[in-house]
Amino acid sequence: MWKRRYTDAQILELSKDPHIKEITPFRLRFTLSFRQQIYDAVKEEISYTSVKKYLTEQGYDCHTLGKRPIDALSTSYKKHGRPVNGSYCADSRMYHHDKRDDSILLKTGKFKKARNGISFAEAFIDELYLAYPDQTIKDGIRKAGIDPDLVGYQRIIALKRRFDGNVYVHRKTLYSDEIISKYSSHPYVKRVTRKQFFLKKCFYNEVVNLSSLPIDKLLELYEFNGSDFSIDFRNNLKFRIAHWKKTDEKIDIASLQAVRIQQKRLQALQKMLEKRLKEDGRPFHDYPWHEKKELCCKIALMPKDSQRIYTVSWYLKQSCIPRTTYYEILRNAAYGSFQQKKDIQDKQDIETIKEVIAYKGFAKGARQIYMDMPDIAGKHFGLKKICRLMHKSGIQTSIRRKNTSRQAIRALLKRNTKPNLLKRQFKLYEPNMVRLTDVTYLDYGNGKRAYGSASKDPVTGRLIDYTISDDNDLNLVMTTLNHISTQPLSDNAILHSDQGSLYLTDTFQNKVKEMGMQESMSKRGNCWDNAPQESFFGHFKDEVNYKQCSTSEELRELCSQYQEYYNNERHQWNLNKMTPVQYEQYLLTMTPAQKAARLEKEKQKYQAMKERATREAKERSVTLGV
Repeated sequence: MWKRRYTDAQILELSKDPHIKEITPFRLRFTLSFRQQIYDAVKEEISYTSVKKYLTEQGYDCHTLGKRPIDALSTSYKKHGRPVNGSYCADSRMYHHDKRDDSILLKTGKFKKARNGISFAEAFIDELYLAYPDQTIKDGIRKAGIDPDLVGYQRIIALKRRFDGNVYVHRKTLYSDEIISKYSSHPYVKRVTRKQFFLKKCFYNEVVNLSSLPIDKLLELYEFNGSDFSIDFRNNLKFRIAHWKKTDEKIDIASLQAVRIQQKRLQALQKMLEKRLKEDGRPFHDYPWHEKKELCCKIALMPKDSQRIYTVSWYLKQSCIPRTTYYEILRNAAYGSFQQKKDIQDKQDIETIKEVIAYKGFAKGARQIYMDMPDIAGKHFGLKKICRLMHKSGIQTSIRRKNTSRQAIRALLKRNTKPNLLKRQFKLYEPNMVRLTDVTYLDYGNGKRAYGSASKDPVTGRLIDYTISDDNDLNLVMTTLNHISTQPLSDNAILHSDQGSLYLTDTFQNKVKEMGMQESMSKRGNCWDNAPQESFFGHFKDEVNYKQCSTSEELRELCSQYQEYYNNERHQWNLNKMTPVQYEQYLLTMTPAQKAARLEKEKQKYQAMKERATREAKERSVTLGV
């Protein structure tokens, strides 16, 4: 049974939309004109994200719409182009192209007639293939002066799959007389005819070690011209190399061309090994025994360097391999046998540990395994051995482990926590000397949640900024910080916040420094250290019916209206019954004597508050018997 996607309330609301043609509990369809409108807006870059972005800009809640209708639109645009009437070919379900499109493409010389219409010309395919993947197929078509929409999505995606193909394709390719005469005497070519091109087994034996190179680079190394071969031949060659099993066949160096190719191969192998040694960066003693043996055997099998540059001594020095260890590995055929036996024993011991863990289905940690093993399995392992084997085999249990994220947060707290400069003395400053900031959550609509980041001047009570976002991320607090920077600020102004993880980031704190502000933070878990900002959030949630908003745009508009009302029309008892804007003007017009009197009065208030808090703390300690 299909899962119901839309509730009755959502159906009722969405059915009023003029752009929605049909809405049922399981399905939603837009009108043809609106689908065409969406296509015209996103045709430059058709994707799920671009369609979703456009719908959001048009005021739709994509969370309510769901993923399926948006995905259906993007897929339809990619496959069929611009909607016409919703009808497709009965056999292929492809969008009907105007026949004039094919004639236009044929005139470019980049396409040719085919059995089912037209296809890319081979020369144009090679041109696109040589530039791929550094240049996309679409960009290559545009570079040739052709509109990709005229070519069609299906042709482009088919060509891309052909370029990316790693599956052996049985396709016949005809070779010209020129190619036959060119490669007939090649030392690595077994046979070449009009329909067949076979390479010797020794070729595959050698290139297996060079399989990381691009196929065109590999052909060039063996003096083959990649343009002489079709893309399918190159893809088949790549597939054969990837699945080749080495034989004993070797090249007979009897020609100058074979010698020249071997020299090029030597240089390529040397460069690859040098690159691996540089990129690896591990000391030799950290290698597993089989990797040690593999590396030493590769060095030993390297062809002789006539220029005496890439010698054995050079490789040993680059890889930090002791000379004695190198020759010991080569001499000792049984090298690694002890480690091999140890690996076999470890596998058996791991099974024993798994047996103990599985006993009666209850989770067990390393210590519990250590204590229960003698009774369950009749064996005894050391605790360190159990931990080593569990780590080696990737065994994890539900037993509590160290919370690395919590440790990271603690390290961040220790490094970036700032002292409390205000100490709740919010009023002992001039206007525009202090900015408070904090983030709160707002639940609205049908189970939706938004986040509000606000900033306030505690002296005047004026709300500086109130930003709403769907995500509680760094962008939210950085937006608030940018809005603060646009408002008047005194020199060495203070930005006060709590110890939230967003305020502890290096990005946020570096921005505060750039603005020339000092950073202050509340004591952890103490809301009173940022009381004026918390008070604003409380008033907002009490006075504003924000839960009735159905979209984030409605919520943003409502918050913007409240900010205007809060600053200019809402009188406050503690601001001499003025609005924050009026009180700010009142403070700015004070004489020096009036300012001094105000500060003295505020100091007395804070002193009285401090004495009252001390007295209440003593009374509470007596009550608790401390």
